[in-house]
Amino acid sequence: MSGVRCPTTSDDPMDDAMNVDDGITMKREADSLNDYNGRSAALYDAFWPVFLLRRGLRQGKALPAPKYRHLMTYYDNRVAQDMGLLFCLANTRMQHEVNQAVSAKVHSRGRAFEQLNEANNDEDFEDLLKDAQADPKGVAAQDLLKKVLPFLNISSRQFF
Repeated sequence: MSGVRCPTTSDDPMDDAMNVDDGITMKREADSLNDYNGRSAALYDAFWPVFLLRRGLRQGKALPAPKYRHLMTYYDNRVAQDMGLLFCLANTRMQHEVNQAVSAKVHSRGRAFEQLNEANNDEDFEDLLKDAQADPKGVAAQDLLKKVLPFLNISSRQFF
């Protein structure tokens, strides 16, 4: 576990002179949660008053679309009235829809993305990236854009 120091402000000049550390140290877990495999655990932990029994969500899988409707229309409206949970669920659903759309585009244009993968695994690609970073308006940057931009355009078109 690693700690993150959150400094607090003090108006007392003596605290600065005596190097008094009145900061708060918060602990983090060694492993962060995965949005796909650990989403239900994250929701159970973050919104425990809503999910008191830690039941109802599938472990290790994304929520299917009917489950969102079921949660929103639950008889006591506990999910529909928790704005933080609403925004979290909406964000998750948007992420999954975008990922599915990008995945469909990748599968439908398989050969094109194989070419991108080959370019990415090329030994000279890292040097090309460094050269493009050093001179963003140079020849290396233009070559990089010629290779990468078509794939960005394919996979980043508006989905909603």
